[in-house]
Amino acid sequence: MARLWPQSLVVLGLLCAALAMGRGPTAQASPPGSGPGVKALVAPADGHTLVGVQLSWDVDAPASYTARSGLRPSQYGDYLQYPLTDADKRVLTDRVSAVKAAGADFVLTLEPAVSLSS
Repeated sequence: MARLWPQSLVVLGLLCAALAMGRGPTAQASPPGSGPGVKALVAPADGHTLVGVQLSWDVDAPASYTARSGLRPSQYGDYLQYPLTDADKRVLTDRVSAVKAAGADFVLTLEPAVSLSS
């Protein structure tokens, strides 16, 4: 069990970084796609439901999704293999930046490409 500790710290650090990048100050300019004709997704009265999408990131982005659908999700998600390569880290940074610009949160699912027990 002690062997998982360093990997757990790396995963936790990446998740914290992604969350920190996805959350800016509350007083900010309106995100792209928030103009007339754009339907914001409204949470129920209890405020606990969030709606998100999984994009085909190779051909889509939050701004184009909003322009095409007229919707502004609160979350965008993606899957990346773990451990992250340098290319994966650049992709992650770009995607988190795009999601932040859309005023949403980024949900990252890490898929282990190697055994986590080593």
